[in-house]
Amino acid sequence: MLKINLKIILYFFILISGLSFASPDTFQIVDRIPVGERTFHIDVYGNYATICNYSGTVKVIDYVNGDVTLYVDNGIIARPMAGYYINNYLYIIDNGDPSIKVINKWGNLSRKLRLKARPINMKVLNDKFYITTTNPYGLYIVNKKSLKIENFYEFPVKTPFISIIDNDVLIPMYENEKDNILNTYKLLFRVNDKKFIMNLKRIVFPIDIEKYNDKYYLGEYFDGGIYEFWIIIRKKSHNLERC
Repeated sequence: MLKINLKIILYFFILISGLSFASPDTFQIVDRIPVGERTFHIDVYGNYATICNYSGTVKVIDYVNGDVTLYVDNGIIARPMAGYYINNYLYIIDNGDPSIKVINKWGNLSRKLRLKARPINMKVLNDKFYITTTNPYGLYIVNKKSLKIENFYEFPVKTPFISIIDNDVLIPMYENEKDNILNTYKLLFRVNDKKFIMNLKRIVFPIDIEKYNDKYYLGEYFDGGIYEFWIIIRKKSHNLERC
């Protein structure tokens, strides 16, 4: 996974179990920080990168100066999946103990909101957390300040990806095909209008969404397609340069 900043580029290598810092000018590695062999996920908020490890540890790094700001390995997190370090508090979703947990700068549990579904991904926007889940598949909207659930939307399939574009939250219906049969004709859930965008072009395993020149582009995981769309699908391109 790659995150870009004006001063630095973060590369996350699972195979070497470390977070590497590279210069955006030379692409040379300038620093490395060990993060563990079972590390799989990184989130960035402000100057802080939050790295989750399946072993139950979380490391927060100030990537401007390379310092480890917080390291949580005291057993209060079973299986961290995503998190953000905001104003000296770490907000983390725990798949092993279904919940969102708030950990202070000393590494102690400050607050906890238990969830009925198992969280798998989280994004933050305008003081709200958007958390996708399994068992059941769905989306929680949680108020960051009160740490209370504002809404839950149930989905027909697994949805591990979350895209935020222009203050809008879009959730692709990812695991939508099995044995060449569509499990749902719903393509995306758009939070702003609480409606689904239908799958008119039989897109399978949709993933990330990006916006460029007022057009939206949706990636297809296995087939490698790129779809351009507004509200409905318009055309497909298999080459980004052609879009």
